[in-house]
Amino acid sequence: MAPPAGTAVGAWLTGAANLTDTSGYSPAGTHDGWGVAGLSVPSSSYGFTNDVPAGKTGQALLLSGSAAIAISNSFVSEVAYTNTFDDTVTNITVMFWAKGWPGTWNPFVSKYGENGLGWQLRRNGGSSPCWTVRGMGGVEDMSGSDTMSNDGLWHHYAGTFTFDGTNSTDSLYVDGVLKATQAGILPYAQSGGAYLTIGGRYDPGTSTFGNYFVGEMYGVRIFKVALSEAQINSFLTLPPAQPGFTGPPVLNGFNFVLSWTNGTLLQTTNLPGPWTPTPGTSPYTNDVRTSPRMFYKLSNP
Repeated sequence: MAPPAGTAVGAWLTGAANLTDTSGYSPAGTHDGWGVAGLSVPSSSYGFTNDVPAGKTGQALLLSGSAAIAISNSFVSEVAYTNTFDDTVTNITVMFWAKGWPGTWNPFVSKYGENGLGWQLRRNGGSSPCWTVRGMGGVEDMSGSDTMSNDGLWHHYAGTFTFDGTNSTDSLYVDGVLKATQAGILPYAQSGGAYLTIGGRYDPGTSTFGNYFVGEMYGVRIFKVALSEAQINSFLTLPPAQPGFTGPPVLNGFNFVLSWTNGTLLQTTNLPGPWTPTPGTSPYTNDVRTSPRMFYKLSNP
């Protein structure tokens, strides 16, 4: 189940080796990323790698732990500040793939998320993912029940928040599975005084970036709605494998042999059909001495 059209307000690191926002929500160039170390200092301490989550294509962001990615025009003091990630997202979903593990209480993605303002999806003081939402009137640091470690594998994280005017709810998902959820009574507190940051956190008090993440990230997305578990899982589900022959037919004596992966092998004695499934699985053998002339094709499924 795909998210509703027009609800993605930010999308970065979706395959191309750049920091461009590809959501299409804002005019091109409004919310592209840029490398930072300290304050407004371009850094070469990040790069791209072709190591991506299974079933995905392109390249992922590689962070060394000495820089983060700031999203342009997400900080109220910028001349071209746009409130996309503040007033626009009373309800929100933050999701991404990550390989690696932040230091304790350090974020993967943040919009401050400290001192009563903003949010961050991060590691808690132990070894569990944590969805921090400030000002909602509930437990602001909500951790998953499972223990995660730097196991060298890709994992998908998602945090959602919704407020209906009376009550609020936030939820945490890991690898498409709901790990924690809770209720509150208030909307979360906006943090226009901080940059939206990938791989670190901006501190308005010191006007610096820090709490950097060492690892890889892919498919960072923000929605202005709280997605359902099925909608979140639509980003994890692999497309169906396409059928294909594993090579040309082989004539082994009088045996005509076909091998394939995925799909169903169909046969007919006449090209217009009817086509019927062949008996058995790959490899399929037809004895040309006893069988009539046959045509074969693969279907999906």
